Amino acid sequence: MDTTTKRRLFMYYDALILSLMMEKPIHGYEIKNYLRVFNRNINGTEISNNTVYPLLAKFEKKGIATKQVVEQDNKPSKIIYEITSTGREYFYKMMNTISRSAITSREEFCMRLVFFPVITPQNRKKLLEERETFLLEAIPTEESPIYEPPLYEDSYDKDVIYSSLMPYYTALIAEELKLIDFYKQRIDAPCLIPDEVLPNLK
Repeated sequence: MDTTTKRRLFMYYDALILSLMMEKPIHGYEIKNYLRVFNRNINGTEISNNTVYPLLAKFEKKGIATKQVVEQDNKPSKIIYEITSTGREYFYKMMNTISRSAITSREEFCMRLVFFPVITPQNRKKLLEERETFLLEAIPTEESPIYEPPLYEDSYDKDVIYSSLMPYYTALIAEELKLIDFYKQRIDAPCLIPDEVLPNLK
């Protein structure tokens, strides 16, 4: 896995875990169980303790979350994680950072749509308009350059791309453009970021 893919993956998990903490203090096992179900439903993958607990340790080290050990009668102690004010601001800033990868990566773009209510109207507009422009420029045509796998050499049938893959890809882009139109109607919906935090996002 290359560095860019790792960064995107951990940002994805950062956002999901912090969003759970935004709701309430939460047990590490609850976080892992939620991510396990979410991953299976969304992309058919598993998540291990080797992913969740290092992230929680990172949050604690950076002051993004605190850890509390809760004693239980006749049961192992329960470790509860709670987001701090620093962590809340970190989450809001993450969602409102409209980087180039937030525009070009479908995963990063869709993650921000999930948390659309905590993105400012100005950043919502930037996110949607720039993603729309990127998609319109990406729509394939018969003149689009084709990558020819070297293993196939002259035997590679270019028509296969246009008869199967290209229509699929074009349809995918068309559906995402509809999604963008849907969210454009909601750009001016109330932003749920607390007023005292908003100045720090500019």
